[in-house]
Amino acid sequence: MSPFMLKTALLSGGRVVVATTMERELSDEKSKLKNGATIAGIAYWWPPRKRLPAYNIPLLLRCGVWKALKGWGLTVVKRAGIEYSGLNEKTHGTAFRDYNKKHNGEGKKALKPDDSWYLNMVMTVKEFEGQGVLSKLIRECYEHARKTKLAPFTLEASSERSRDRYAHLGFEPRTIMGVGKVDRNGLTVKKNNGEDVEGLSRQAEGVEYYCMVNWDPEV
Repeated sequence: MSPFMLKTALLSGGRVVVATTMERELSDEKSKLKNGATIAGIAYWWPPRKRLPAYNIPLLLRCGVWKALKGWGLTVVKRAGIEYSGLNEKTHGTAFRDYNKKHNGEGKKALKPDDSWYLNMVMTVKEFEGQGVLSKLIRECYEHARKTKLAPFTLEASSERSRDRYAHLGFEPRTIMGVGKVDRNGLTVKKNNGEDVEGLSRQAEGVEYYCMVNWDPEV
């Protein structure tokens, strides 16, 4: 996980959860904590009404934003930080408006995407994949939310495999992004002279990227 992302979470109200084990050691010293435990996975959450402070320049500089930007590259920053971010907000916004319309007569307060727990990043150490680490990290936050601030949960999945794993934890997929505009790699598809609409549609199949919401998380 990016040190920049970790620092912004820790310094601006985010929540970082680390899954550990004492039963197995790895050769990589970076996976070991001072108490001897081995890191199996980690999740980085934004609580309701707290998000990455994109306009807090002093904080971003303190967290090492320039080093992160250099490592990611301009193309990644443009696509993930501007293009994907805008589509994410629009898609989640539509999902919340539909939810509010459906539950309008139940006396519930209208919800916005910023009212949700947002999973910004999660990873499982390769040696622990398939051992339920992801499920434990997600369910831990469900339980934490029930004790503090119960709210919907939102995230994005970048493959069918991850989409299905999140669906198993109660998340509903919303859409594949960029259909009709970009190819499977996220590159803009431009129409060539004489190319038919059907041919263009086959190329602009969209990025495998799903906005997902869990409206009523179960522990």
